[in-house]
Amino acid sequence: MATDDDQGSLDHVLARIRDRVASKRAAGEYPPGLEDELDRFRVQLLSGRTSDGALGPLTDLIENVRSATDFGRHRITTDSALPGGTKLHRLIAKIVGRQIDGLAAQSHEFGLAVVSALVGVRESMNQLVAGGADPAVAMQLPALQERIARLERTTGIDVPIPDDLEARLVALEQHPVLASLHSPITNDAFEAAFRGESTAMRAHYGSLADRLVGFDPVLDIGCGRGEFLELLGERNVEARGVELDGRLADAARRDGLDVVAGDGLVDLTNRPTESLGGVVAIQVIEHLTAQQLVALAAESHRVLRPGGKLVVETPNCQSVFTHARGFWLDPTHVRFVHPAYLELLLKSVGFTHVEVSYASPPPDDDMMVLTGEDDQLDENFRRLNALLFAAQDVQVVATR
Repeated sequence: MATDDDQGSLDHVLARIRDRVASKRAAGEYPPGLEDELDRFRVQLLSGRTSDGALGPLTDLIENVRSATDFGRHRITTDSALPGGTKLHRLIAKIVGRQIDGLAAQSHEFGLAVVSALVGVRESMNQLVAGGADPAVAMQLPALQERIARLERTTGIDVPIPDDLEARLVALEQHPVLASLHSPITNDAFEAAFRGESTAMRAHYGSLADRLVGFDPVLDIGCGRGEFLELLGERNVEARGVELDGRLADAARRDGLDVVAGDGLVDLTNRPTESLGGVVAIQVIEHLTAQQLVALAAESHRVLRPGGKLVVETPNCQSVFTHARGFWLDPTHVRFVHPAYLELLLKSVGFTHVEVSYASPPPDDDMMVLTGEDDQLDENFRRLNALLFAAQDVQVVATR
């Protein structure tokens, strides 16, 4: 940023340059508009928009102008309104011709310095527009351009260039192509390998389906292969599923289930207020960001009629066994959700009653075996079992 002293010095120099440019332009030697360009540069210079790197050469040029302006008797005219005055002045001019030539040479030298300075002004302004005058900007632009090029190669999408380069970068980074996982392993193959057969899943969720009898219509978010929808159908509960994976949704429809392919949170958000009796999110919230979880809780409360139920199941973060064996098998898992936080969140958005229970205990063969001989040792084993082998899943039923 320019100081007051800098401003005074610059004002003095630029004022003299402006005067000389005006006189030269009046004589037809300079094109119009140079004074305006000089004024624009002065504003930029005094506002601190240039950098030392850009001002170094320009400062030298201005100093050349300053040194070239130290001369006098620069305006000599031969015109006169007095009788014979013009002839007299011409005679005097002839007598002092050498001095006039010297002054003309000085004026010419000054003009060349002015032109050189203005060329430097123009180049510096061009640098400012291009961002090259600021070393920090110059260092950042190649990195930003490389990031954009890399993202465009990854997505195969050329995002239109907006006015703001950063906005273009954010648009690329948030594009769905980068937000989703593209894997040769299909979701149905993954579930068959790690989540068990449909018969086992149906047995596991029978008690939760019972909780929704009389609360139709129900929306099952992330319904997968549709096991829970089948359980609801067997209980005559009207239900519809939303599944992000199109192949799983197609498979569920082939089994006669009412399932659409899409984002369950978007579907929920588009539902009218108090239009549902139940919302189900089984093994879903661990795939969501923290803000998406808040949106799911708030929107579920909004779309449920009074007395409606929200049913949630998620892996239990309080089980070391779950950390080690199951949770990180799925690369689309984002984070564990602690049941205490989930309960607080649901109550905070308006649910009046929240029940928390635990399901899917680890196999007995994996637990530490009590000795039956040493009470203290067995008590320690019980504590370790409670920590290491707690139930694998948390089930929550919240009532509006």
